[in-house]
Amino acid sequence: MIKHMSYVWAAVVVALTLAVASPVSAQQESKLLEVLKRGKVIVGVTSEVPPFGSIENGELVGFDIDIAKLIAKALFEDETKIEFKKLAFAARWSAVGTGEVDFGIMVTTIWPDRLGRVTFTRGYIRSGLAVLARDDIGTSNIADLNDPKYTFAILDTPSEHKLMAAKVPNAKTLVLGSEADMLTAVRTGRAHALLIDTPVAAWRAKNLPGLQNIGILGSSTQNAIFLRQNDFQWWYYLDALVAEMRCASLYNDYKAIYNKWFEVDPPSPEKCIAFKD
Repeated sequence: MIKHMSYVWAAVVVALTLAVASPVSAQQESKLLEVLKRGKVIVGVTSEVPPFGSIENGELVGFDIDIAKLIAKALFEDETKIEFKKLAFAARWSAVGTGEVDFGIMVTTIWPDRLGRVTFTRGYIRSGLAVLARDDIGTSNIADLNDPKYTFAILDTPSEHKLMAAKVPNAKTLVLGSEADMLTAVRTGRAHALLIDTPVAAWRAKNLPGLQNIGILGSSTQNAIFLRQNDFQWWYYLDALVAEMRCASLYNDYKAIYNKWFEVDPPSPEKCIAFKD
């Protein structure tokens, strides 16, 4: 435990040193200092996308929720020093930009068109856009869905529009405002399939009747924590924590959370770039 916390507090010390030394800090205090002074961290999350975030028995639960609690534990040695704010996906960028939340963790993919809006840490989980379809459409082949008789429910994002145009240009699209709306559209027959993050597609196909996970459309991606721009100290701290989760001192905690929600182990630390003996 002492060794575990020494890694985490080393990241705090380095980030605080950078905060004091940085000329930017004279204009705008780093979120890291603000959070430590406040005594709790405020996190933007979704409650609409299990297993990342949902309401069960009146309680907010999910993979993203537990990862955020692990960050609170690293900051304060107490996972309860956290406040969750449920956000609509359309509001997530402004929420971090205005300081309403300290960071967001909302099953959010790193896309090139988003890099100009917010800052991302390295990915905390591998992802991609998968096709989740009704199991009564008569096919489990993505290529067969490239037909005007099939309708995909998608979000209004440049990346999803481009992916549809490149991979299934003949299919129709139904643009909706949330992943919950897309799932409802498929389950009620307004759409035959939807695009959703691969871990979500796998979970829903396993836990919700009438759905099948056909496979990934396009290349692999990463989901990441996002925060306001121009705050190197806060980014450095959060990014270092993600590295510790995936590759080093926090891996066992991360593995337990990952296994709890996905029932498999995450990639081993040996998959990370690391020093070797």
